[in-house]
Amino acid sequence: MIIGIDIDGVLTDMFGYVYKASKKYNKENNIKGVKRVKTSFRFNEQFGWSDEQCDKFWDDCIWEYSKNVKFYKSASKYIKKLKNDGHNIYIVTKRHFLSDDDEDGTRMKQLLSSQLTKYDIYYDKIFAVNRATTKVTPLIDNKVDIMIDDEVKNIEEISQHIPTICYTTRYNKSYTNKNMYRCKNWREIYNLISNLSVKTA
Repeated sequence: MIIGIDIDGVLTDMFGYVYKASKKYNKENNIKGVKRVKTSFRFNEQFGWSDEQCDKFWDDCIWEYSKNVKFYKSASKYIKKLKNDGHNIYIVTKRHFLSDDDEDGTRMKQLLSSQLTKYDIYYDKIFAVNRATTKVTPLIDNKVDIMIDDEVKNIEEISQHIPTICYTTRYNKSYTNKNMYRCKNWREIYNLISNLSVKTA
């Protein structure tokens, strides 16, 4: 199988990082009386931010986040096991700037490469998708068999075309979709894909 894997929220603890950084961000930007919508599927509403405030957060913090966010320790172990089982690993991401052919794009590519090496994340190919478009096209064009993602919008689009695993986070834990699987860690992902592979072999 060809397995597609998102980065932020699937390989990294994005929510944990932003949860800690949000307090500093709110103080520096004089954002008071924040009301978090903990049941929302929208990332910004989890932190009580408007779309504009969320955009500003990422404009201000994307480089620090990309350099310092922690990758899940088990991701390296189970991705290697999937590769050893004969699967191909394609990273498919909408990470800010990564699809840009400019100075910021080059900087982000170098930073991501450094982090993937640091955390020993194996991959065969990386596909950087513009944030204004969809992941569906590169997934279909490159014959990806199953995708692992955390963003509800992405899951809704992708699951209409190929099997999709929702990596459980605080902003998608109550989301339901009959066309998806749900896993809360990389061990569960490995076991699920292994069972799917046996059934389709």
